[in-house]
Amino acid sequence: MKRIEITRESQRLLRVRLPEHAAMGWCPGCAAEVRWVTVREAAVISGLAEREIHRRVEASSLHFVEASGAVLVCFLSLTRSIR
Repeated sequence: MKRIEITRESQRLLRVRLPEHAAMGWCPGCAAEVRWVTVREAAVISGLAEREIHRRVEASSLHFVEASGAVLVCFLSLTRSIR
């Protein structure tokens, strides 16, 4: 009996144009200057639901800061988590 194994490779290029108002700031988790995006923007960029973004923030898989009562997500950690 012959066995056939099929391997499929794919690559995805994600281009994102961040809003001009996106805040810049230091992310201790990335040890870098990053752009911070709102949870809604993070959901649109990643294709995930806002609820999933909150879950990942709570699980510490996304870096975040709280500013004026809003949660801002580190864009760099977001792009790393959706690869």
